[in-house]
Amino acid sequence: MDALTSTAVETEDGHRIAMHIDGVATPRSNEPMTDLVANLRLTTAAPNYDWVNKKQIWGLATVNLETAKIHDESFMQ
Repeated sequence: MDALTSTAVETEDGHRIAMHIDGVATPRSNEPMTDLVANLRLTTAAPNYDWVNKKQIWGLATVNLETAKIHDESFMQ
């Protein structure tokens, strides 16, 4: 199942950073688990945080649907 979401986070000093995430969720057979592979891009117009515009982030995660717990590992280029 493909997924795409966009949201924004606000820094402690009041700047906004847009977050665009797309990826694939693959449910495991006969288990309450789903594997996720995600691609994350951050963008902002705030000069103090413009370094995020150049970063690429990849994430690998497992979701336990029974316990509602997520284990995530993310890697930045």
